[in-house]
Amino acid sequence: MVDEKEVLNTVEASFVCGDFNVNPTSDDPWSEGYLTMINNGEYIDSFLEIYPDANNKPAQSIYNTIGGTYPGRIDYVFMKSNTHFRVMDSQIVFTNDVAGEISDHFGMLTKVQYISK
Repeated sequence: MVDEKEVLNTVEASFVCGDFNVNPTSDDPWSEGYLTMINNGEYIDSFLEIYPDANNKPAQSIYNTIGGTYPGRIDYVFMKSNTHFRVMDSQIVFTNDVAGEISDHFGMLTKVQYISK
């Protein structure tokens, strides 16, 4: 779908964001969707750019994007690899420490910088 939109429009950067219900620190098959997004190098996990240990096992609760019975990191901002943009910051925002909880998902915020051509 992203490739189709890029053909139809002049695109500087593409992002795929949301709840993917996959956790990179879980065993297969629960990590498969995440690995599909990043293994070929077409997309980067913006959060991992800032927190390179976020996928280390055992999983660390400070990186959870969902609470409840099955907590983990399942919400993502994937950025298509692009030499004209770099990730400046990425954070989990809807926590008690940042902006307050609004649901069982904590939400992601990623800041990128345009690097001139």
